[in-house]
Amino acid sequence: MAKTDFTFSMPLRVRWAEVDAQRVVFNANYVNYFSLALWEYMRALRFRLVDREDHIDFHTVKISVELKVPLHFDDEVEIFARASCIGRTSLTFALEIYPRDGETMHSSG
Repeated sequence: MAKTDFTFSMPLRVRWAEVDAQRVVFNANYVNYFSLALWEYMRALRFRLVDREDHIDFHTVKISVELKVPLHFDDEVEIFARASCIGRTSLTFALEIYPRDGETMHSSG
Protein backbone atom coordinates (compact mmCIF):
# COMPACT_ATOMS: atom_id res chain seq x y z
CA MET A 1 0.00 0.00 0.00
CA ALA A 2 0.97 3.63 -0.30
CA LYS A 3 0.59 6.42 2.23
CA THR A 4 -2.13 7.86 0.00
CA ASP A 5 -4.26 4.75 0.65
CA PHE A 6 -4.73 5.89 4.24
CA THR A 7 -6.87 8.67 5.70
CA PHE A 8 -5.31 8.71 9.18
CA SER A 9 -1.79 8.87 10.52
CA MET A 10 -0.11 9.70 13.81
CA PRO A 11 3.50 10.50 14.64
CA LEU A 12 5.57 8.40 17.00
CA ARG A 13 9.13 8.64 18.30
CA VAL A 14 10.67 5.38 19.53
CA ARG A 15 11.26 5.60 23.28
CA TRP A 16 14.10 4.09 25.32
CA ALA A 17 11.81 1.63 27.16
CA GLU A 18 10.78 0.07 23.81
CA VAL A 19 14.23 -1.03 22.68
CA ASP A 20 16.63 -3.82 23.62
CA ALA A 21 20.35 -3.57 24.44
CA GLN A 22 21.16 -2.99 20.75
CA ARG A 23 18.72 -0.05 20.71
CA VAL A 24 16.40 -1.96 18.35
CA VAL A 25 12.64 -2.03 19.05
CA PHE A 26 11.60 -5.25 20.77
CA ASN A 27 9.22 -7.14 18.44
CA ALA A 28 6.19 -7.11 20.76
CA ASN A 29 6.24 -3.31 20.80
CA TYR A 30 5.11 -3.18 17.16
CA VAL A 31 1.77 -4.58 18.32
CA ASN A 32 1.63 -1.81 20.94
CA TYR A 33 2.32 0.79 18.25
CA PHE A 34 -0.46 -0.57 16.02
CA SER A 35 -2.86 -0.76 18.97
CA LEU A 36 -2.16 2.85 19.90
CA ALA A 37 -2.69 4.00 16.31
CA LEU A 38 -5.93 2.02 16.05
CA TRP A 39 -7.36 3.65 19.17
CA GLU A 40 -6.34 7.11 17.95
CA TYR A 41 -7.84 6.38 14.52
CA MET A 42 -11.15 5.36 16.08
CA ARG A 43 -11.05 8.38 18.40
CA ALA A 44 -10.53 10.64 15.35
CA LEU A 45 -13.62 9.05 13.77
CA ARG A 46 -15.52 9.67 17.04
CA PHE A 47 -16.24 5.94 17.20
CA ARG A 48 -16.83 4.34 20.60
CA LEU A 49 -14.79 1.18 21.04
CA VAL A 50 -16.14 0.49 24.52
CA ASP A 51 -19.54 1.43 25.93
CA ARG A 52 -20.86 -0.80 28.70
CA GLU A 53 -24.37 0.72 28.62
CA ASP A 54 -24.84 -0.06 24.91
CA HIS A 55 -22.90 -3.35 25.18
CA ILE A 56 -20.22 -2.20 22.72
CA ASP A 57 -16.91 -3.97 23.19
CA PHE A 58 -14.28 -4.93 20.63
CA HIS A 59 -11.94 -7.90 20.84
CA THR A 60 -8.80 -8.51 18.85
CA VAL A 61 -8.88 -12.01 17.38
CA LYS A 62 -5.90 -11.92 15.01
CA ILE A 63 -2.78 -9.82 14.58
CA SER A 64 -0.27 -10.33 11.81
CA VAL A 65 2.83 -8.16 11.54
CA GLU A 66 5.45 -8.22 8.80
CA LEU A 67 8.72 -6.66 9.93
CA LYS A 68 10.73 -5.24 7.05
CA VAL A 69 13.44 -3.11 8.68
CA PRO A 70 14.20 -2.52 12.37
CA LEU A 71 13.22 0.60 14.23
CA HIS A 72 15.80 2.07 16.58
CA PHE A 73 15.78 4.29 19.64
CA ASP A 74 14.73 7.87 18.81
CA ASP A 75 13.52 7.05 15.27
CA GLU A 76 10.67 9.31 14.16
CA VAL A 77 7.92 7.47 12.27
CA GLU A 78 4.31 7.83 11.22
CA ILE A 79 1.77 5.10 11.79
CA PHE A 80 -1.01 4.96 9.19
CA ALA A 81 -4.38 3.26 9.77
CA ARG A 82 -7.55 2.52 7.85
CA ALA A 83 -10.44 0.08 7.87
CA SER A 84 -9.79 -2.50 5.17
CA CYS A 85 -12.91 -4.67 5.55
CA ILE A 86 -16.19 -3.92 7.30
CA GLY A 87 -18.35 -6.96 7.98
CA ARG A 88 -21.67 -7.38 9.76
CA THR A 89 -20.02 -8.25 13.07
CA SER A 90 -16.35 -7.62 12.40
CA LEU A 91 -13.82 -5.03 11.28
CA THR A 92 -10.42 -5.56 9.71
CA PHE A 93 -7.81 -2.81 9.81
CA ALA A 94 -4.67 -2.17 7.80
CA LEU A 95 -1.85 -0.35 9.56
CA GLU A 96 1.61 0.58 8.33
CA ILE A 97 4.63 2.30 9.82
CA TYR A 98 6.66 4.67 7.64
CA PRO A 99 9.70 6.78 8.41
CA ARG A 100 8.78 10.42 8.15
CA ASP A 101 10.17 10.52 4.59
CA GLY A 102 10.65 6.98 3.28
CA GLU A 103 9.32 3.58 2.26
CA THR A 104 7.05 1.19 4.18
CA MET A 105 8.81 -0.21 7.21
CA HIS A 106 6.20 -2.46 8.83
CA SER A 107 2.65 -3.46 8.13
CA SER A 108 -0.24 -5.17 9.84
CA GLY A 109 -3.44 -6.32 8.29
